[in-house]
Amino acid sequence: LKPEYTANQDAIERVRQEILLSRDIAHPNILRVYHLASYEGGTYLTMRWIRGGTLADIISGQGALPVPEVLTLATKLSSALAAAHRSNILHRDIKPGNILVDNDGEPFLADFALARLIGERGLTQHGVFVGTPHYCSPEQVALEELDERTDIYNFGLVLFEMSTGRKAFEAETVAKILAMQRSTPAPDPTTISPKVPGELAAIILRCLAKDPADRIPTAKELEEALGRVAEDLEAEDR
Repeated sequence: LKPEYTANQDAIERVRQEILLSRDIAHPNILRVYHLASYEGGTYLTMRWIRGGTLADIISGQGALPVPEVLTLATKLSSALAAAHRSNILHRDIKPGNILVDNDGEPFLADFALARLIGERGLTQHGVFVGTPHYCSPEQVALEELDERTDIYNFGLVLFEMSTGRKAFEAETVAKILAMQRSTPAPDPTTISPKVPGELAAIILRCLAKDPADRIPTAKELEEALGRVAEDLEAEDR
């Protein structure tokens, strides 16, 4: 870990929390983190080795993913997210750079450093923004209390990017991006990529509803909805 990172005791405590939280989640698509320790003046973290790259690398290299691949990755990742939520753990920073994909195409949700127990007091101070501007929810921008539906929104942004090859919200400044996350409706993915099935586009747009009450309420229901789209596409191909 970089010395400027480990010099911050709060940052070290976040990493330690990531290890403890991720150990509590039993799911094959959540990256296992093993140890945090020091050696010869440095601090290191050990985790499962994944041969491959990040989802961000894949999208950067090839743009929009084929629809079957989107559905396979998204179904497995939403299942992993549902497992985290069953353990009362929010991720709060779901983005392509925090998703690893191995050489066999298996995805792994990583980096629970921003995670906190749902409803528990975490390490983040109240009224402090956490997350990544391109992948944050309206509630994160407004510094409101978060629940599972903020992860649903974040994941919807990743789904949008996997399906279209571009981010849902782009602007010249971080402030403008945050304002768009809070109040600008997401564009219909089918207007960017006609290959996106209408059923998948509808799921993405529902995940990206500004009002949490209008979103798919749980990761489990999201997993099931994605599974139905995959089954329908397979039936059409037969």
